[in-house]
Amino acid sequence: MLTNVLDVLLLGPADLSMAHGYPIPNPDPHPEVEKLIQRVKDAAHVAGKKCFMYVNTGEQAAQRAKEGFDMISLSNDAAMLQLGLQSQLADAIRLSR
Repeated sequence: MLTNVLDVLLLGPADLSMAHGYPIPNPDPHPEVEKLIQRVKDAAHVAGKKCFMYVNTGEQAAQRAKEGFDMISLSNDAAMLQLGLQSQLADAIRLSR
């Protein structure tokens, strides 16, 4: 790891899964990917760096916080766009009746 130029290590479980030949988390990562996630987090902390993690659910966010991840992003752009569109469509249907 380039510890002299990194401040934060960003973990994307979907990218990590695909890079190692595992399916995208739905919602949880494959057990082997989970082992990699923990190894990366631990290595970042040993090097004195922060570890950032993307998650898919509030439950995952709480669990990752308990595990010691320093920063957590609940969702991503594609999921947020989908949720926003679903909400707006539901409003349009509800209000048009």
